[in-house]
Amino acid sequence: MFTLSKLLWLGIILFIVWNLFRIIEKRHALNEKNKDKSEKSKMKTDSQSEPLPAIYCPTCATFVAGNKCEREDCGISNQSNG
Repeated sequence: MFTLSKLLWLGIILFIVWNLFRIIEKRHALNEKNKDKSEKSKMKTDSQSEPLPAIYCPTCATFVAGNKCEREDCGISNQSNG
């Protein structure tokens, strides 16, 4: 039959098992949260590391990142103005 000691041990075992499942679920939730954060940060760093468009300047014989060159007689600055 059911004795007080058997019911007490059953309660202790159920309490332990229930807490183990809670701990496992918390770990799983934290892992998912960290995984989502790392994917978002990875996407953010990937988008930040896009290369700049470089335009070749035949007058200066260099590549320029942007629309204008530093020289006034540059062909790029004339193309962007007109």
